[in-house]
Amino acid sequence: MLDIKFIRENPKEVKEICNKRNINLNIDELISLDNEFRNIKKRIDDLRQLKNSLNGPKNSQKIKVLKEDLKKLELKFKSITNKRNYYLDRIPNILSDDVPIGLDEKDNIEIYKYNEKKIFNFIPLIHDELCVKKDILDIKQGSKVSGNGFYYWKNKGAIVLRALINYAIDFLLEKNFELMFTPILTRKKSLYGTGFIPFISDENYKIEDEDLNLIGTSEQTLISYNMDKLLKEKDLPILYTAYTPCFRTESGSYGKESRGIFRVHQFNKVEQICFCKPEDSEKYFDFLIKNSIDFMKSLDLHFRVVNVCSGDLGAPAFKKYDIESWFPGFKAYRETHSGSNILDFQSRRLNIKYLKNDLFIYPHTLNCTLVTDRTLLAIIEQNQTEDGRILVPEPLKKYLNFNYF
Repeated sequence: MLDIKFIRENPKEVKEICNKRNINLNIDELISLDNEFRNIKKRIDDLRQLKNSLNGPKNSQKIKVLKEDLKKLELKFKSITNKRNYYLDRIPNILSDDVPIGLDEKDNIEIYKYNEKKIFNFIPLIHDELCVKKDILDIKQGSKVSGNGFYYWKNKGAIVLRALINYAIDFLLEKNFELMFTPILTRKKSLYGTGFIPFISDENYKIEDEDLNLIGTSEQTLISYNMDKLLKEKDLPILYTAYTPCFRTESGSYGKESRGIFRVHQFNKVEQICFCKPEDSEKYFDFLIKNSIDFMKSLDLHFRVVNVCSGDLGAPAFKKYDIESWFPGFKAYRETHSGSNILDFQSRRLNIKYLKNDLFIYPHTLNCTLVTDRTLLAIIEQNQTEDGRILVPEPLKKYLNFNYF
């Protein structure tokens, strides 16, 4: 959520931000509603003050009239407030100066690449075909049991996934992250506060007749852990990590990367979260991204980093980098990680502050993926051998009793 004062003083800039993000929002209507909101609020405050100043039987008629006027104004104020909030809730974050302007992922800009594409002396398989041969992934039975978009890791596939998750957690614990196991259900307030509602509300699985939703990422519960809290400046930065299953409807993704288990309804994830002082958010954005890069380097995978363009950014993010791993079976890069600097967009919506020199300040929040199932898919496709085996990356061997699967 942007500061209303910023919107009032910079309507032209806010319009430009919406245009660059391909968000259609009538900012002039918001400014008009905000003016009416402030005028009615002042009239209500003045009438209340006048009513409170009157006392005694001789003023009873005046007080009665004032109460009736107040009731009408308060009803109007409620209606104006709801309309105003509709717009405020949908205004995206400001953009970093180095965000590329573009429509979609085709306009993202590559800024870093690690390793070269491995040259195979055979035709590499796509992960679903290879995994069926190895009996380590069952998409067919997952669909039969739970529907399309669900799957079973099994045998050595499940064992290596557990090793990968354990390695990811250990990797972050060494960097002073606090490990949490969070709820996988959360209330609407959390989804609103983290910016998933209203921007991508159709991605959430809602529990019928309950104010509960399955989480799409532990960002939703880790950021919301501090909702309505006054943090201590000396405790910043705060670094959280969690492993969770995640759930997304993948609404609107029909036809995108439909083969295999790229677009699924349930997946596993280890997330990085940071709360920091506003002046440190660029520093910790780089820190989180570097963690993911170093993690992928340790697995000796080929990947690239892209600076995500304005149309592909997501409304809460000020800036976002994606890591895209190479999938030789697909002959294409696919997103495996995403890291965002959110500034104070989430902390404002969730009422998270800290005190500095008698001033309440909203901390900045940041997030970045460290591991999902897609990381294992990249390992499987990049580490396949001509004889049909899959090489275990060196850092995972200490968690396993085998070198191939």
